[in-house]
Amino acid sequence: MARAQDMSDTADSSLRELRLPAPLCAAAEKLLKETPFTTLEELVAFVLQELTARDAAGLDQEERAMIEQRLRDLGYL
Repeated sequence: MARAQDMSDTADSSLRELRLPAPLCAAAEKLLKETPFTTLEELVAFVLQELTARDAAGLDQEERAMIEQRLRDLGYL
């Protein structure tokens, strides 16, 4: 798991504000005690970064599979 300071190293200097439901924030703040993060913002940024990275990795695998299938169809594999 990435450390809280790792997130600040990659964070862009421009920030945006988000509005989240209070019960969701309260539940997430309870989780902070079990993480290396010190603020809710750090935790949310980490979670969003992980989700977007997973989506990109999945797309890469899909693209690879499509290319391999095309090569098979052409008789190269």
